Amino acid sequence: IGRFSSPAILLRNRYARPAVLQGWIPILLAMLISSGVGIIMGRVADKYPSVVAFLPIINGIGGNLAAIQASRLSTSFNLFGRTDFSEYKTSLFLLFLTVPGHAVFLSVKGWWIQLISE
Repeated sequence: IGRFSSPAILLRNRYARPAVLQGWIPILLAMLISSGVGIIMGRVADKYPSVVAFLPIINGIGGNLAAIQASRLSTSFNLFGRTDFSEYKTSLFLLFLTVPGHAVFLSVKGWWIQLISE
């Protein structure tokens, strides 16, 4: 019963309603992207077997950043009773942190492989 009543309670709260309604689109898109990444990972694993160990790390970075953003939103909701969806600076910062983070990781990985192969 609790599982079915929880969305009804959340939808009655005027501050939680946007979070509940807007939260489903990113979740469904994440599921779709995750399925696509699984197909790509399968092809990469066949073509480049040495990279297989690093694929979960590369793919996990995005999930960690999404968890940080979700944590910030839930903290904002719990402290202030509302979530400011117009505040996008943190989202942009986390998004732009991903590309340099991947570049550093891949550079260190390449350096490490060269060091080991010598």
